[in-house]
Amino acid sequence: MKYVVFTTKHHDGFCLFDSHQTDYTVAHSGFAGDPRADVARHVFDAFRAEGMMTGCYFSKPDWHSPYYWWPARATANRLHNYPISQYPERWQRYRSFVYNQVEELMTGYGPIDILWLDGGWCTPPREDIGLDSIVDMARCHQPGLIVVERACPGKHENYQTPEQKIPDGQINTPWESCITLTYDWGWTNHPVFKSPATVIAMLAEIVAKGGSLLLGVGPTPEGLIEDGAVERLQQIGHWLNRNGDAIYGTVTTPIYRNAEGNVWFTAAKADNAKKGKPALYALIVRPDDSNTLPEVVEWEGNTPRKGSKLRLLDTGKALRYEVTPDGHTRVHIPAAFRTVDALALRIML
Repeated sequence: MKYVVFTTKHHDGFCLFDSHQTDYTVAHSGFAGDPRADVARHVFDAFRAEGMMTGCYFSKPDWHSPYYWWPARATANRLHNYPISQYPERWQRYRSFVYNQVEELMTGYGPIDILWLDGGWCTPPREDIGLDSIVDMARCHQPGLIVVERACPGKHENYQTPEQKIPDGQINTPWESCITLTYDWGWTNHPVFKSPATVIAMLAEIVAKGGSLLLGVGPTPEGLIEDGAVERLQQIGHWLNRNGDAIYGTVTTPIYRNAEGNVWFTAAKADNAKKGKPALYALIVRPDDSNTLPEVVEWEGNTPRKGSKLRLLDTGKALRYEVTPDGHTRVHIPAAFRTVDALALRIML
């Protein structure tokens, strides 16, 4: 992992930080009196201690605030439930509420790298919360802050955030897919976890298309990360520790996949290349319905330099391959390697 995005407050309005704007917070819940009740502080500190960037998820709409959902009126949908034009003072109180909560997060929780704003319907002209002034204030306190106004194209959407999906092709502007480790955003009683091989395959595809993966992990009601999640994260981390050169610090390459979709390509940055010839990486992943890697994989283009070897990043072992007369590279995967989650090869062009 390189960064964390922690949910400080979702649309329901419950704060996992000690906000002074409301008592609907973890510090006033069953954790009241616990020295660790201000959960956000300890999460951010823990990730920073491991050298990771910190991201602060914050919902612009707040269904618990009486200035967003007026308790005296029905709530027909997720939007505010009163006409702003008739009650401008009430809406102004909501704007001040949001501003003050963001300022609490930007001033009381150490260095913050990302402000990840959710609730794309809460945007002008329908719901104007004065985001320009909020972002200006946030960057005053946190210089260099990256802002994500999710699903709202414009100056405050510093990168795009497709949810629970991967774009069909490469995107050459910054983006990040937010996808869950289970099939739900929050905790469920009987979670179905994605396998490490599935997550690594998603990561390979996302990076080959120019993005980052934000992997959602939901804690239990007690705030614990379940063993099933821990085991998978450890396996994914172990794979990345040995094959991370094909993921971290790479750039896209024009031919970024094979026809079957079981090989994805990334490129080393030019300044890391030897003799001015950048290396490519081939990430061989399992098909969705398979427990093993194929015996042979094939791709067109990205042809290895004549006489060079295709070596596994993990072990350094060279795999047997041939280039066909029509320019297809065919790589043979020994049986001993077909049961791993994924393979990463270095290709010299």
